[in-house]
Amino acid sequence: MAPLKMCPVAMPTAEPQPHRLDDEDSENSDNPRPRATSFEHIKVVSQNAYGAKEGEELNGVASNEKFESIVQYMHDTGTGIVLLQETWMVKTWRREINGITVLHHGPDKSDCNRGRGGLAIFLNKEATRAWKDAGEKTYQPGCIADTTTRIMGIQLVFQEKRKNQERRKQLWINLLNVYAPHSGMTDDIKHKYEDWMDRVCQTNPSKCRLIIGGDLNATIGNRNNTDGGLRNTLGPYGHDKTNDSGEQYLRLMQTYGLRAATTYFKHRNYATHIDNRTKRARQIDHFLTDVRLGKRIIDARRILTPLVASDHLAVELTIRLGVASKAKTKDPPTTTNWGRISGQETNQPDKKAYNNAVTQLNLATIAQKRDQEPLWNGDTLGVRDISKTLTEAGEAVLSEPRTTDPGWFVASAEKLLVRSLTFESRAFST
Repeated sequence: MAPLKMCPVAMPTAEPQPHRLDDEDSENSDNPRPRATSFEHIKVVSQNAYGAKEGEELNGVASNEKFESIVQYMHDTGTGIVLLQETWMVKTWRREINGITVLHHGPDKSDCNRGRGGLAIFLNKEATRAWKDAGEKTYQPGCIADTTTRIMGIQLVFQEKRKNQERRKQLWINLLNVYAPHSGMTDDIKHKYEDWMDRVCQTNPSKCRLIIGGDLNATIGNRNNTDGGLRNTLGPYGHDKTNDSGEQYLRLMQTYGLRAATTYFKHRNYATHIDNRTKRARQIDHFLTDVRLGKRIIDARRILTPLVASDHLAVELTIRLGVASKAKTKDPPTTTNWGRISGQETNQPDKKAYNNAVTQLNLATIAQKRDQEPLWNGDTLGVRDISKTLTEAGEAVLSEPRTTDPGWFVASAEKLLVRSLTFESRAFST
């Protein structure tokens, strides 16, 4: 099987021009290494729009309320990428709407008045830069299974934020927007779609992390009702039922190392669509992510307020692009352990006993001097007396030294104390 190639999207001239995947398009190996866009994280949102055809205003200017609503939502919430399914629009084109790049991939012509299928990808400025850094590569295979488009993709390159590193690692992502056939389609259409999904996953470059988002039209369940073999494929959350289409996706995920990120995070509700026939809530819109992304996936959830009016709710995937830096913790306050410095350890109660011993020794020394020296009428002691008092108090209170070497502090403590007190006495005398 020939490897899958990404090709640059065509720029519209007077009218949007269709663009198809051409086997002759290939990446030029002589191109310099692309630079990479760098920021902390990015949000990717996916929703089935259930139609987003352009209207016509009174002055003849075409308008698209749903597209404008999505652009405003991206500006308000900081969403980086939006994947849209079932636009019901034709042609393949690129436009700019209020700073947002819109890439559309639809059939050459519609097979009904309402329109069917059609896919679009919206990119904010940062995501647009990442797409351009990767060479503006898109995947637009055309009508692969029936008379409408069901798969389109783009390639992105981001730069990890690593502090204190000269070379920064690049993160390559192949992002696919898919609209799978529903259960009412023929088996032939379903098989063609499944074959194309196999081809996309099989030919994904090893350097690229694959992310698939969109309307899968399948219930894939969770791992709670399995034998444990799907631990790396399904999470413990979400609806637990699986249908035939869901089984096909499980096989695809197991074969190519993908997991349903929307089943790994606990939320209040997971339903994204109400079945028109049974009126039952179903979880059929998902994000499938490369297992190598690991802890980069911060969250995957449904959005209660849809981007546009539709019978589907949107799902949101948050991806961490930068490397999480460890929070700096303040060092706990420390106190000087004089016992360790001197080679002798004291405990807390010894401090009070030491002070009491110094006081008693001072009083005893004063009384002794009065007895021995009748002419001495002072109430204070000299340097030598104080030094002797401190030494005797320490010997009486401090525990035995744990080291045989008294250390530099004990060896010179008396000299330091004498010099200090002598300096003070001179200072006061002057």
